Amino acid sequence: MFNFIGKHKIGILGDANSGKTVFLTSLLWNLKERKLKLGAENKAPTDVKIHDLKDEHAFDYAGNKRKCKNSNKWPAKTVDDYSLAKCSYRLEDSFFQRDLTFVDIPGERMADLLIWQCVDYEEWSEEMLRSWRESDIISTYMQDYVGLLSDENSTGEQLSWEYKKGMRHLINNYIPQISPSTLIFDNGKAEAPSDIDNDSWLKKRSIWRHDDQACDFFPLPTDWRDWNKELYESCENNYELYRRKVIKPLFSQIGSCDHFIICIDVLGILAQSPGNYLKVKEELEYFFNKITPSFWRHLWDRIGRNPMRIAFVATKSDLVYGDNLEHLKDLLKDLVTSFVTEKIDFGYFTCTAWTSTKEGEGEYQGLAVATILEEDGNGKQRQADVVLKCPPLPEEWPPNWKGEQYAHFLMEMLPSVIIANPPKQTGIDDILNFVTGDGKE
Repeated sequence: MFNFIGKHKIGILGDANSGKTVFLTSLLWNLKERKLKLGAENKAPTDVKIHDLKDEHAFDYAGNKRKCKNSNKWPAKTVDDYSLAKCSYRLEDSFFQRDLTFVDIPGERMADLLIWQCVDYEEWSEEMLRSWRESDIISTYMQDYVGLLSDENSTGEQLSWEYKKGMRHLINNYIPQISPSTLIFDNGKAEAPSDIDNDSWLKKRSIWRHDDQACDFFPLPTDWRDWNKELYESCENNYELYRRKVIKPLFSQIGSCDHFIICIDVLGILAQSPGNYLKVKEELEYFFNKITPSFWRHLWDRIGRNPMRIAFVATKSDLVYGDNLEHLKDLLKDLVTSFVTEKIDFGYFTCTAWTSTKEGEGEYQGLAVATILEEDGNGKQRQADVVLKCPPLPEEWPPNWKGEQYAHFLMEMLPSVIIANPPKQTGIDDILNFVTGDGKE
């Protein structure tokens, strides 16, 4: 995995809906069409190949392209535990071929970090209960479930129901302790908020299903070994099955990466609430400070002290122009500044993987103009332009703000250059040069 050989495995992580799948689709598409300027001389690569992987986790590059070109829709988000893509190319005047493998990981799975860290079900249960006790907010949301834990006559159905209700409170308040993540992300799709808020739907919803069988588990204190041995062992066995079938393959993929691209939808965080900001920050902090220190040291030795490179990327940057674009990078840096360590080479980027706006003119100069779908008087959908009147972005995260002033950043915009081949992008060249190390003189 030394850089001069040019073989890299690059993990693409980030919060849910940050645009990871769109980013990877555009990267491969632009690479295939030789539109990226790579290497120290910023020239188009040669001998480009996008490999067709015979793997159940293969990234659907061709399908994503078809959906964009034929259906006028964005690529679908990754719904598997992870997706793999592989490409190869040569830089001009370079002897070695670059072989890159990308691992696209759904943001929802980041909530399973604790399961990967804990050695068994007992430790996971203790850690979950401890984290609730240390937070007044979380303990309030989980108090009904905790109340059942002190009653040895509580049934598995009661515990499962109260656990799901408590997790729903955490979901709705952007608290990143949804464990297992299958409560909001399972069977190949992310659950709709309206479903999660529906009591009758949630009551029927299994916490986790495997081979179409309900395999629920939730944290239980060790007292339950004596109180209800059958229930305790059922949760313990389902936990171990989940860890073996879902968590181990996923985090083994993460552990085999030598560099990372971490996508963060800074504008989407602004458009939601301070609660979502704290959720993303806490997930990243947990990943870097609790899970990865020994992992980084292992990689440091394994790749011959060739520093790991991590690119933090503020995605969807075509939604702002002018000074706001620079402030977007400022907010990105401010969000992740506490994670920087001397043994890792960090980079900070803004990126438009697929241009969906144009800069306005005249009185709208410096603002983004987006193409959206709206219904006309006859109920038919048509394309229309809308100006995104973004207020000045701060240079650092304020202690509080009103998300509604940025709400238009959550609209379902169309790729305005849908017929382009490949899609117009900004920033991908610099990001790829950084993570491969090829941008250095």
